[in-house]
Amino acid sequence: MNHMYHKAILLVTFALAACQNTTPPSWYQQPETNQHDALVGLGEGRTLEQAKQVALNQINAQLWTQIEASFSSHEVAQTRQQQSSSSSLIDNKINSKTANVTFTGIDYQKIEKNDVAYFVEAQISKDNVIAQLNADIRQREQRAKERLEQLQYQDPLLWWLAHHLAVKEADEVTIRQAMLRSLTQQPAPPSPNVSLFVSQLSGVQSSLVIHVDANKREQKMAQMIATELSAQRIKTSQSASSLVTHVLKLQSDLKQSKVDDAYISTRFTTLKLLNRQGNVIASNEIISSGNSLSGYSLSNQGAERHFANLMAKQGIWAFLGFK
Repeated sequence: MNHMYHKAILLVTFALAACQNTTPPSWYQQPETNQHDALVGLGEGRTLEQAKQVALNQINAQLWTQIEASFSSHEVAQTRQQQSSSSSLIDNKINSKTANVTFTGIDYQKIEKNDVAYFVEAQISKDNVIAQLNADIRQREQRAKERLEQLQYQDPLLWWLAHHLAVKEADEVTIRQAMLRSLTQQPAPPSPNVSLFVSQLSGVQSSLVIHVDANKREQKMAQMIATELSAQRIKTSQSASSLVTHVLKLQSDLKQSKVDDAYISTRFTTLKLLNRQGNVIASNEIISSGNSLSGYSLSNQGAERHFANLMAKQGIWAFLGFK
């Protein structure tokens, strides 16, 4: 009886599956070629949002394909002089995955759904794309100009920390300029300040030298900090010199106590980062501790390891007191 029941269930399941409409619409199976004045993308997904995203990605991919067709060497190179700048993009570093640009004004001309998926056709006019790319480049150029002006009165380390994540700004502008050249004969807006901004980021970073000022008992912790700064490509020095741009003062107070059989070492460490004018631009207080059943030497090593673990967990800049 149970065998017959399960067999009946399987037959009903197969029958329902056979009744499902899984055929994509005809306009999706035989898409029209791109219109002269618009870009068209098709998308399929289990949800409407997924289908829309696939269509948008296809539009971006078409733009990048046009760039590659326009520059057969797969290199976007533009020589810029007084009103422009220089950069080079190789397609194995910047490709369709990193070149996606978000556009507004997308018109979803067709939306259909069968029993298993959504299908959409997205369209955007080339004039709209050109206008948005131009506006985006001009906005980034203006932002770069404002950032460069900030450097004149802001501490160089603070300036670099505020903007170092924008180091790819020049690449993003060059991508948009390349997209424009594939869509129109009109020249793309120049971006000299964007290239100068990226150059200044590199220059400021290479000029920073932090002198870690600590006594002999604190040298191990000082070296830990120096190692983390080096990982950020910030140079450090163990002695004062004319090249030093900042001084990190490290002062530590060691407290030791014994509870039952445990030897406990606790370090209260104060960190102060000063600029050339002697102004404190960041500070923090760190409490690290360790314990051992063997003696204070091992518990002190435990406190130092705890110090290193806190630094790794917080990140070097938050650890130094930057908010």
